[in-house]
Amino acid sequence: MHLGGRRFCAGALVAAGLTMLASVAAHAGPAPRWPQYGFDARHTMFDPFEHTLNRSNVAGLSLQWEFMTGNGTGIAPLSGPALSDGVLYVASQAQTTFTALDAATGASRWVYTGLSTFSDPAVGSGHVYTASLDGNLYAFPTNCVGTCMPTWAVPVGTLGTNSPPTFSNGSLYLGGYNGRVYAFDATTGTQLWSARVNPPNVADPLNFAPAVSGDRMFVSGDRGVYAFPASCSTPCVPLWVATTRFSPAAAPTFAGGFVLVADYQGTVYAFDSASGILEWKGTVAPTPHAIAAAHGVAYVTSGNGELVAFAVAGCGQAVCSPLWTSAPSGVTLFTPTIANGVVYVGALDFIYTQGDVLAYPTTCINGCEPLATLLLGGANETPVAVAGGRIYATTVNGNIDSLGLAP
Repeated sequence: MHLGGRRFCAGALVAAGLTMLASVAAHAGPAPRWPQYGFDARHTMFDPFEHTLNRSNVAGLSLQWEFMTGNGTGIAPLSGPALSDGVLYVASQAQTTFTALDAATGASRWVYTGLSTFSDPAVGSGHVYTASLDGNLYAFPTNCVGTCMPTWAVPVGTLGTNSPPTFSNGSLYLGGYNGRVYAFDATTGTQLWSARVNPPNVADPLNFAPAVSGDRMFVSGDRGVYAFPASCSTPCVPLWVATTRFSPAAAPTFAGGFVLVADYQGTVYAFDSASGILEWKGTVAPTPHAIAAAHGVAYVTSGNGELVAFAVAGCGQAVCSPLWTSAPSGVTLFTPTIANGVVYVGALDFIYTQGDVLAYPTTCINGCEPLATLLLGGANETPVAVAGGRIYATTVNGNIDSLGLAP
């Protein structure tokens, strides 16, 4: 089975000598990774290094392995996966476990049992990080095998969190259940700063992962999107606040100098990242989810089961129409993932024990149909990871599925 990377002919390497070997190494690309929610700190949901799966072969994907964290019949939702150095990390959002699997085979490497549920993982600085409703942000060494204990665990405010941590430039950013956003040193766990986002008299949880680009951090709060310096001091005040008519439905996405987010009633906003000024907006049927972006196009799902594409840079007007809208899928669609000309969207087929990943071309026309519908062991409500010729998806009923091409 071709799991990623390129196949090399040993005879050709010998004949070509060390120069050819160096050239091959230079073009082999990085090891397959999906290190955190959204793939990168900008939450683009786009893997630019995937070159195995494409529009012509995606219909040939099939289940390579499945790991069950429950019995498959109950509601046992899992976080989205993180992949690094051949290890897949998945947190339980219903049980109290944090799991590391061999990404090629699905074999368990280690399972940590905590006191409460865990959030989407993030990998960086030799650790994998996850936050918990027990009140702590955890760091586990990525070289664990067998038994794994956290290198450190530090409190996130006073109420805990289920916000995914975002790793960027040696720091971790995440929201707290007390409505504040936090920054921690990824090596030591030292809290660097925190800032108020949601009003103190409301204290709604800040559940969405902050997005980071350069020296700025962006986070979705009850009243819109807030921009902060990535390096700040307590007390830290916003650089700007861009209000939305209704609360944002997901974490923000940074692309092309814009901060993209959709609200619960289906308005899609594009704010200038430097000023917070609204550059354009569009509309989809509620309720949308997080926005994926690549090559100047933003993809978002609608409440009608459609995949909708907008130009990231807008249309030159205050209100923009979509570039295209797919045919209604007949199922509930969630957050898109982009890789090598394909948009992968997790789906719920009416009940939580039935779900798919729908694969669409990145360039489409109104009413287009998916290239493939890939069956999962349950409904998929979290962004899938696409890397190294594999799709990794988690389900609402506790399954972790890996899809790949036949050998």
